[in-house]
Amino acid sequence: MLGVALAQVNQLPRLAAPLAWQPTRLTWQTPGGPWRAEFEVAGTYGEPVGALQALLGSPVTVTAGGQPAWWGFVQSVQVQRGRAAIQYTLDGLANRVAVRYRRGGPGGGDWQQTPWAAEAASQARFGVFERVISLAEASPEQAAAERDALLARLAWPCERASVAPESTGAGWAVRLQALGWWHSLGRVRYAPAVGLVEHPRPGGWLHPLGDAPAQTSLAQSFTPGEMWEAGQAWLRVARSGSPADALRVELCADGGGVPGAALAAVELAGAALPGEPAWVACDFVVPPELRAGALYWLAARRTGALDAANFYRVSADPAAGFAGGAAKRFDGAAWTALGGDLNFRVGGFEDTGLQIRRLAAAGVPGGPGQCLTGCFAPLTGVSRPLWRDGPPRPAQVELLDLLAAGDSSGAPLEAAISPGRALVVGRQPDPDPVGLMDLQGRALTPTGRPWPLGRQICGRWVGFAASFARRPLYVTVAEWTPAEGLRVVA
Repeated sequence: MLGVALAQVNQLPRLAAPLAWQPTRLTWQTPGGPWRAEFEVAGTYGEPVGALQALLGSPVTVTAGGQPAWWGFVQSVQVQRGRAAIQYTLDGLANRVAVRYRRGGPGGGDWQQTPWAAEAASQARFGVFERVISLAEASPEQAAAERDALLARLAWPCERASVAPESTGAGWAVRLQALGWWHSLGRVRYAPAVGLVEHPRPGGWLHPLGDAPAQTSLAQSFTPGEMWEAGQAWLRVARSGSPADALRVELCADGGGVPGAALAAVELAGAALPGEPAWVACDFVVPPELRAGALYWLAARRTGALDAANFYRVSADPAAGFAGGAAKRFDGAAWTALGGDLNFRVGGFEDTGLQIRRLAAAGVPGGPGQCLTGCFAPLTGVSRPLWRDGPPRPAQVELLDLLAAGDSSGAPLEAAISPGRALVVGRQPDPDPVGLMDLQGRALTPTGRPWPLGRQICGRWVGFAASFARRPLYVTVAEWTPAEGLRVVA
């Protein structure tokens, strides 16, 4: 016997009496855990039709044998009488909206984004649902008007009237669709707000390096706002002539207002550098840890002797547009002001387990983990960049990319939302079957009994009951219906 508990939490008028919901379909996936569920009301329905709106967003839990089997939230509810149907749904809800647009100009203009516009009352009731749309070309005023119109249209759940293909006669049919809490991770966009210091826009100045004593070394200072490991640096450089040595790029501690001890270094063969200015990456094998508020330097010099015919050029901004530091040059005896800033980037790397914890931080208003109570993710031994180029992506997409990196042993990672609404990440288990699957896909215990719904089958290995295949199957999708019970779908 399955139990259904639905906790009505928002502030709309409550139903006069609890409805007796019966599950008609439950699904699970990995990664994710509980995925989708469908319910219908047993018996008659005597409430006002509009009262069903109060159920949207409410937590719902299905139990089997007293154990949680499926958990999530109400996504939509539909009531039908005869062939007339009305549905209330969170599909398309957007209570925090922005518009990306291009301003007209040479080459199509740069992409810009309006400030966010929000409907606070909707957010308080349902949480934050973001939407960003793009316009091919618009003025700031046009983009803001489009944003405001979109918010006015989508800030609240919509009511959809339709004609059903089959009639209920004189009776009522009330159906509810729920989604697992994993789906809540897709409501907002996410990009780490840490791990990058840069001055990328070229200033049109190519400063020589290694051609004369006055240009022995160049360096740019910067101060990170947070603590992170510097895994990569970029400079915009070119070679002049055919230098036979290498360009050495160092990340240095501060030495009293000038570059001090090198914390990491990379040497780039001069022959491999481009003849025209281009961004060149320097990957640090052992990323040094940078402390928040401390001064650091990105320095460059050639490894060979000065050569006026074969040297290097480094892109710089003569307007000194980088407010977070200053550039200097070394003439063989002393460091002096360059009179501009280098074009550079220093990017942080971090263990993917730590990045997952950062992404899914529980209870942060408007954050990806706004519906979660916690996050349990182990260190993976795999480091990936903290920064993201381009506009932020849905948090769920970011999480899937981090999971796809696996751990340092090459083992895949899996993740699911627990009954307590925490994100739990771990290694995919070894291929040791914990159950069986018959030739119709039904999930069975090792003794051949139906697999209990209170034990998750997704993310586990099962063998074939009829010795159909020797290799077990890793279960990624499962489905339960009253007619067929629990089946392995994929």
